[in-house]
Amino acid sequence: MRLLTRREQVLIGLCALVLAAVGLPQASRLWSAPAPAGAATLSRRQAELERRVGSLQDSVAALTTTREQTVPRALALVQRAAAKAGAQVELARPLRDMRTGALTRHAVQFTVTGSFPQVVDLLAALASEKTSLVVERVEISAADEASDRVQAQLRVAGYEPAPTPAQQSRRSP
Repeated sequence: MRLLTRREQVLIGLCALVLAAVGLPQASRLWSAPAPAGAATLSRRQAELERRVGSLQDSVAALTTTREQTVPRALALVQRAAAKAGAQVELARPLRDMRTGALTRHAVQFTVTGSFPQVVDLLAALASEKTSLVVERVEISAADEASDRVQAQLRVAGYEPAPTPAQQSRRSP
């Protein structure tokens, strides 16, 4: 076995001093029990976070609509906006539910006719509504070449969280 030089001995001693100065205070913090004030702070923080989670769950619930809610709400919304604008709702057709990521979309397709300004007013009325439903798609085409009558295809949808695999397994026998 080879003997260490004076320089190597000094470097090893210096490393031991640095380790003792830096490492021991850190290690003593890990082993010591948290102070009661820290536990109280953690309890307050946990209670605050639980309140925020509850508030966010309420917000999500307010923006969520089931299939049973979407169709009548969409029909009432579009009919109210059409009456306000002077347009006519010609057709309302519920569409197949579609899962998009973690959400399920429930949509209703509407055909609305009226003059171009009436359809624009209808769209403005829909945009001003405070609702959990969204107008996803609008297609406007000329209903009559000789006049300003147009036909608009609207797709109005509501969303709800898609069931998780655990929820689905609980539902099925």
